[in-house]
Amino acid sequence: MSAEPIIAIRQITKRFPGVVALADVSLEILPGELHAICGENGAGKSTLLKLITRVIRPTRGSLDVKGKVHALLQIGAGFHPDFTGRENADQLAGPIGLAQLSGDLAKKAAEVSPDFRSFLRTGI
Repeated sequence: MSAEPIIAIRQITKRFPGVVALADVSLEILPGELHAICGENGAGKSTLLKLITRVIRPTRGSLDVKGKVHALLQIGAGFHPDFTGRENADQLAGPIGLAQLSGDLAKKAAEVSPDFRSFLRTGI
């Protein structure tokens, strides 16, 4: 028995006047998975996050998001250079009721990536 996706994106396209920001993007995220959205400037990373967080609507395609979704859409938004990665995560997650979740996610990410473990202990 397979888990149902918590985020299901099917052939999403987002057009703005004069530009296609995303074209036929499909993605499923299952419970407990961690994903990174990487790409060059103008690749559509922020547009995809805005679609997932329901800030904007797709031009075409379907998007199903189960539960609460939050995204920091600006590089460095809310990060304090004197805090460790974990302290920054706690500061950002606490006000939206996700303090425990930030610790759980940090632990899981550290298991997946040893580099992330060192980030949690150091400042930015």
